[in-house]
Formats: sequence, C-alpha cells, structure tokens
Amino acid sequence: MGSSGPEAGEKRKSYLLELFKKFRKQKDEDIQEIVVPEPPVAEEQQEEEGGLFFLQQVAEQIPEPEEPEKPEEPADAIEFELPAEEQDDSDAPAPATVKVLLDARRMEAKLTVSPPEEGGRHVSIEQLKQALEGAGVVFGISDAMLNTVVRLKLYNKPCAVAKGSPAVDGMDGRVEYLFPQEVEARPNDRGDGTVDYKDLQLIRDIPKNTVIAEIIAPTPMQPGCTVLGKKLNGRVGRAVSIRPGKGTVLSEDGAKLLASHPGNLVWKNDHFEVEETLRISGSIDNAVGNVVFSGDVIVDGDVCEGYSIQSGRNVTVYGFVEGATIVAKGDVVLKKGMNGMGKGSIEAGGNVNCRFFENSEVYCAGMLEADSILNSTVSSEDKILLRGRRGAIMGGACSACNLIEARSIGTESHTLTEINLGASSKVLEKHRDLKKQVEKAEENIEMMEKDLQYMMQLASAGKLSDERRNILSQKNVDRMKAIDQLEDIRAELQRLDELVEGSRAGRLVAMTIYPPVHLTMSGIKQIIQKEENNVSYYIFEGKIKRGTKV
Repeated sequence: MGSSGPEAGEKRKSYLLELFKKFRKQKDEDIQEIVVPEPPVAEEQQEEEGGLFFLQQVAEQIPEPEEPEKPEEPADAIEFELPAEEQDDSDAPAPATVKVLLDARRMEAKLTVSPPEEGGRHVSIEQLKQALEGAGVVFGISDAMLNTVVRLKLYNKPCAVAKGSPAVDGMDGRVEYLFPQEVEARPNDRGDGTVDYKDLQLIRDIPKNTVIAEIIAPTPMQPGCTVLGKKLNGRVGRAVSIRPGKGTVLSEDGAKLLASHPGNLVWKNDHFEVEETLRISGSIDNAVGNVVFSGDVIVDGDVCEGYSIQSGRNVTVYGFVEGATIVAKGDVVLKKGMNGMGKGSIEAGGNVNCRFFENSEVYCAGMLEADSILNSTVSSEDKILLRGRRGAIMGGACSACNLIEARSIGTESHTLTEINLGASSKVLEKHRDLKKQVEKAEENIEMMEKDLQYMMQLASAGKLSDERRNILSQKNVDRMKAIDQLEDIRAELQRLDELVEGSRAGRLVAMTIYPPVHLTMSGIKQIIQKEENNVSYYIFEGKIKRGTKV
C-alpha cells in the first residue's frame, strides 16, 4: 500500500508539476486549455492511476503537429516504370531503374532514375529512350538532357527530358488608321524660329488615292503537339471589316482604305470621309486660320483682315472680305463685298462676282461682274460688267480684253479713273515669257541633236564604249521629253496670240463718263476731259472712235 498523509500529498503535487512543465514546451498557440482533474488522495495505487489518467487527458488535448502539404499530382498525370530486365544471375546487384512521369496535359515528360545497387549496372541512353518509348513519348525529346542524365548519373532527381509545343492562337485582324480622328490646331513652324499663328493646319487636304487606313489581315494559328505526338490546334484569327465612308474606297486587294477624290479628310459617324467641299460655318479668323484646300470653299461668315483662302476650285463667301487674300483656280463669288484696305486681293482662274470692290486688287481669267468698283485695280481677261443699282467705276484702274460696260465711269468730284481695253499687262508679260521659253527650248533641242548625231557616228564606227552607249540611250529619252515640253509651250503661246489679237476689238460702253478718264485701247491712249453720256468707244482703222451706246 502506498503512503498517505502530508508526504503523499507533496509527492503527488511534485509529480503533477513535472508533467505540466513537460507539456508546456508546446507552442502557446497549439496548446488548448487543459482541465486538470483532481486526483484521488486516498492510497498510493489511486495516486498512480490518477497520474496516468491526468497524462492521458493532457495527451488528448494537445493537438498533433500538422504535416506539410504535399503537392497534389494532377489527376490525369501518369507514371510509367520500365520493367526490370531479367538477369541470368539472381544474386547479381540490381541495375538502375527508370520511371517516366507525364503531366496532365501531356506537355512535359520527366525521368526519375533510381540508382543501382552497389556493383549494379548504371543507366544508359538506350534504357532512357526505351522508357520514353514505353510511355509513348515521341515528341520534343532533348537528346542533350538524356546525355546529361547518363553522364552525370542524376539519380533520384526528376529531370524534364521532353517538352511539347503549345498551339499559338492566330491574331485577329485590325484596322490601322494613318491619320488621327481629331484634328488639333498646330501653328506652323516657319523654320526660322518664328511661328505662323494664322496657319493652324486644321484642314487635312489630301490628294486622290491617299492611303487613309491599312487593314491588317489576321494571322494563322500555329499548331502545337504534345509529347505523345497529339496535334494541338489554336484559335483561328478573325478577319476585320471596314465600312468606307463618303469619298473613300477600298483598294482592289481590300487591304487599304483610299481617298476616291481629293478633299478634306474628316471623321464622321465613326468613319473617315473625304469632303470635296470645305464649308466654314463661321468666319475665317484666328479660330480657323488660313485655308488651303483643293476643292470648293464656302464661308458662311466673313474673311477677316490678314487671312487668306487658297482653293483648287471655287470660293464662295457669304459675309464681307476685309484686307484678305483669295486665290482660286475657279470662280470667286462674294455675296456682300470686299474692302481690301489697300492690301487685300483676289485672283481667280474663272469668273468673279461681287457686290462691290473698294481699295482692292482683283484679277480674273474670266468675266467680272459687280455693282460698283471704288479706287481699285481690276483686271479681266474677258469682260468687266458693272450692273445693278449703281453700276459705277469710281477711281482706280480697270482693264479688260474685250468689253467694259458700266452705268457711270469716274466721279462728279473729278476723281481720276483709268480704263484699259486690250490684253492685260499679265497676259502681255506671260506672252513675252512664253516666247523666250520657246527660243530656249529650241536651242536646247538643237544641241541635243548635235550630240546625238556625233555619238551615233561613233557607234556606227564601233568606237562607242558601253558607258557611252548608256549615255546615248538616256539622251534620246531626254530629247523626246524636251520635244513634248516644247509642243506644250507652243500651244499655250498660240492661245495667247489669239487672245492678244482678238482683244484689239475691245469696246467701252457707258451711260455717263465723268472726266478725267484716261482711256487706253490696244496701246492707243486718249484722255476724256468732259462729261459724256450714252457713249461707246472702239478701235477702227488704228484709231479710237467714239460712238453712241447701243
């Protein structure tokens, strides 16, 4: 029997304390609250049983340490072990063995080689290839890696010896725009350190057949292959389509978006358009800048001082033109009028129509019509007609090839007015220049023909080198070009000859002429010094004749 009394109680406490310290070595976070039962205090056997019970309680409440998680192998992964070769000697040491592990997607094959027993046969290249063949691996095998495994005896180490080739998806087609959708104002850098703030480059005037966008075709998908030799297909790239806007067209091969005619390139309704007519809803001022455009230009507002319009066709302005410049290859129509302020000008390849001109310089190759012309220099290669309520030419100088007709010429305050009928100074100057060009072109062709004749003589004598033969061929080409250019110059000169000759029949017609008027007709001058009514002037037998207005 065990002892009892105070000594037994002290022994029991000491025993429990030691057990408690032992289990306190666990981490605080891993130890749950331990409820220690009160052991029996009667006899020694009961003490021992109580201690064992206490120990069992503690062990049950201490959590077991967690084992580290092992990487889960894909469910579809497979492992193949090459069967061991039968040996004649059963007591011989076991040779190296090979296992092949394939991943779930069959895109990689790994080899694990177990070492042979001491004295056993090491792994060989043939053994590794046999293992791969047995596992069905036929693609992406690295011979270099197999040699490394054998040479370095990489035992118990998984080695990737074959890799599949993944399929590559085709890229979708796309549209690559060569112009930005929005146009920002960019003052033009003159190149000398200064900036032209009137040239904002807001208009994208493009010629016909300009490439606006390129349609990039989709790329084909590139097939892949697993290590088992199974072919993999990627996604096929999708083609892209583009809807041509107004004034645009697709190229024959469908790979480019082109401008079908020259014009202003704009972004409208989610696509590009090329406008043949440029319409300015406001005025030509610092918000728009100078306008350079190959097509028609329509201005709903004014053309402000210091700004300009250059058009490859016609210009129409619904507001006023003040100290500005307008150049058009076609007609110019000013619905209200123009005050050139002594610096504004108009140059038209066609007709000009305006309510009034004041302090302006105007030239047109066609006919000019206005209600009044005040202190301006106006020139027409055809006619100047002053029609309307006033129909007046007051001061300045007007010249026309064929006819000048007005209600009144000059002013009651005797403002000097100059009238010229016949070829204008511009026509005469151009006529002289064309004559000089013809003479120069004829001399140039004559020299070419002499050189060609000399070189052809050398060629017929067999004395012409290959280099000189090439020069001879090029000179022939240059001679043909020079002849074509000469024919063009002669055609233009003939047209001006007819214009100058026909202008000798020009007439001046007016209801009232206020002196002084300096009249020049076909180079003959006359000063009108008194007021005249219902009068006409014309050339007859080399002299200026006066007649009655018809």
